[in-house]
Amino acid sequence: MVVKTIPDIIDNAEHKLSDVLNDLINENSSVYIATGYFNMAGFNLVKEKLKIAKEVKILIGKAISPEHIIKPDEIESKLKEEIEGGIDDEKNVNSLNDLIEFLKKENVEVKIFRNNFYHGKFYIIDGGIPVTGSIAIVGSSNFTYAGLTHNTEYNSVIKQADSVESHKRKFLKMFNENADDYKPHLLSLLSGFTSQYKPYEIYIKILYSHFESKLSESPTEEMPSPIILADFQKDGYISALQSLEKYRGVILADSVGLGKTYLALRILDDFAYRLRQKALIICPAQIKEMIWEPKLKEFGIRADIVTQEKVSRDFKIDTYKDYDLIIIDESHNFRNSSTKRWKNLFQTIINGNTNKKVVLITATPINNTVFDLYHQLRFITKDQDDFFASAGINSLWGYFIKAYDDKETLYDLLEEIAVRRSRPFIKKYYPNALIDGKPLKFPERKLNTVSYSLTSVYSGIYDECIEAIESLTLASYNVEIFRKDLSSQRFQGFGKIKLFLKSTGRSDSEIREFLMDIGRNEAIIGIFKILLLKRLESSIFAFRESIKNLLDFQKKFLELLDKRKFLDKESYRKFVLSQSSDEEAENYLEELKDMNPDEYEIDEIRAKTEKDIYILENIYSELSLPLDRDDKLQQLVNLLQKLKNKKVVIFGQFKDTMRYIYDYITQDEILKKLGLRKESIEITDSDVKPEKRKDIITRFSPISNNRPDIKGTEKEIQILFSTDILSEGQNLQDADTVINYDLPWNPIKIVQRVGRLDRIGSPHDTIHVYNFFPEDELESLIKLLYRLNEKLKDINKSIGL
Repeated sequence: MVVKTIPDIIDNAEHKLSDVLNDLINENSSVYIATGYFNMAGFNLVKEKLKIAKEVKILIGKAISPEHIIKPDEIESKLKEEIEGGIDDEKNVNSLNDLIEFLKKENVEVKIFRNNFYHGKFYIIDGGIPVTGSIAIVGSSNFTYAGLTHNTEYNSVIKQADSVESHKRKFLKMFNENADDYKPHLLSLLSGFTSQYKPYEIYIKILYSHFESKLSESPTEEMPSPIILADFQKDGYISALQSLEKYRGVILADSVGLGKTYLALRILDDFAYRLRQKALIICPAQIKEMIWEPKLKEFGIRADIVTQEKVSRDFKIDTYKDYDLIIIDESHNFRNSSTKRWKNLFQTIINGNTNKKVVLITATPINNTVFDLYHQLRFITKDQDDFFASAGINSLWGYFIKAYDDKETLYDLLEEIAVRRSRPFIKKYYPNALIDGKPLKFPERKLNTVSYSLTSVYSGIYDECIEAIESLTLASYNVEIFRKDLSSQRFQGFGKIKLFLKSTGRSDSEIREFLMDIGRNEAIIGIFKILLLKRLESSIFAFRESIKNLLDFQKKFLELLDKRKFLDKESYRKFVLSQSSDEEAENYLEELKDMNPDEYEIDEIRAKTEKDIYILENIYSELSLPLDRDDKLQQLVNLLQKLKNKKVVIFGQFKDTMRYIYDYITQDEILKKLGLRKESIEITDSDVKPEKRKDIITRFSPISNNRPDIKGTEKEIQILFSTDILSEGQNLQDADTVINYDLPWNPIKIVQRVGRLDRIGSPHDTIHVYNFFPEDELESLIKLLYRLNEKLKDINKSIGL
């Protein structure tokens, strides 16, 4: 539409404001626009005329957001129309580029009103207009598509020269005195729409958006604290607070030796000290006196401490139900929900105070399967399956079922609830971290293998020992399969036994309970065989003791069987615990049932037991202890000779083994060969009382345990033998060498053992790790271990233990 004459009123009905502007602006015009709002669609209506104008000044009354420049609903409708028409988004991109190029012109200025929001709207075209020369349009139209075209507006057109000049002076006064330059910001805003981003940049943006809340400031104002944290520890502490605020729980799962205890102490300082909340710490007995009691005393924090061992025994749940904060150190020891320990703690958490906060501390949340972590998380979720629904996890149990096959699934959950950093992560992202004002340093780890011959250790009967382990029936551990009413089915699979029992009229619950009993007993037999295998590799002494104990047990069982009695459950338990503190075996034993001998095939049980006794007696008679021909033991002596003047900790799984090698090494002849005094060698295990154990640890590692006065004196210990009783929580970093005398069947144990030395504050550049491996017999050991584990898996799949 061409404007023939300049109208007096512009209301977008008879005359549209965009048409009037396009008709009047030319290369001789200075254009001054004051508007509350501005968008690209409005600019597009008059952009060709604005491009040729002598100068353009735009005063905006409100800060522009992307939505004011390009409205989402307009984009959506345009894109839909263009996609259906088979064209791309080039038109929108070109429009943006036109506006950007226009704004870059030196004769174009854009400012934003400084004081609140400017509501006035007027348009001044100064020069180039026939007859009047200049005009001012004053009214209600914003410089937007709607304001220039179809909104019902009312704009008066002023043509008198004096009046136009007054409006011009008013505009320039506001523009120069009450407005700030907005063009750079507007250009930056618009350029973001047309910039080309690399895939990596987009990925980083997505990551930032996902983790934005975790990158924000601490949810609580940080208060001064006597517990000084390094930068990476402080970030972990802030993340932990966020999890506690959101979920009332957190897992402190930094790698071994990164100071998880100090994060927990900082949390205790907040809640137990400052907020005077009631706090409970549950930890292994060996670190109660060595770690927690001294640290709480040092920082003046009031909290009660209960050992995990006490939780396993006579634990009065009502006494501890009203705590506000529960910290579970080495929480992986609560990975099995069938144990009395787990059940007692769970009841403590779900009863009483419903707002309890739970802090789990463990560097190894998963030891065997992902369900280790699941059972620990239940202390936080209190068995609410949709607890993490806000994180997109609608069923925690279903989530872990999926994670069982794809462990990477756990990533999203751990990001929500865990503080987990590794050494490489700290090295890369906190290169300048300080601890006590000194640069943080991590030792390098050097792995060494010590080979020896099991065949030589067992004087030629190694294969016979392996065959004996595999051939034992151990009928005494599963007499249930010898029930008289099951005589025709006892060697069938679980499926056939189930069908047979169903044909006898038993209910589904009775059948399930019966099969569970058989499954548990079979599992015990498999675990015992694995245990024998581990003790065989550990030392000939430990294996010999196990054979003797098992032989005595079988004879006792047979003696009672002849009196038509079975050993009771407690007798089984005592035997298992005499061999190992294996949690799984203890677990199954808790479920054993009392039985009536009249219901069983006693003669068949007796025959199989007598056969086992025969096998065990033959093996035991051949297990002599020629110490000078024990190749593994001699390799240890050779290694210690090479490590003269080194401070060394020697770990083993079994107390029998460690006592055996300790007694040998502390003989006068061997001490002389090693250049050591007997007083400079010590041993710790479950037989050593906590107070004595504390003294030994301090004398072995005096600097890391704040007793520098012992260093260099006759009290200092040079070589320390220990079971895994010291593999958790202890500070042994005065030493730089760890020897794993047992085969590392579970790599988590190796991580925990090495973590006693490789810790923050270690003065050493390198930690030396020596692992003993049987050079020729490893394959046969692994094959047998594999077969036994497969049997356990089959039992589990069949009846769902």
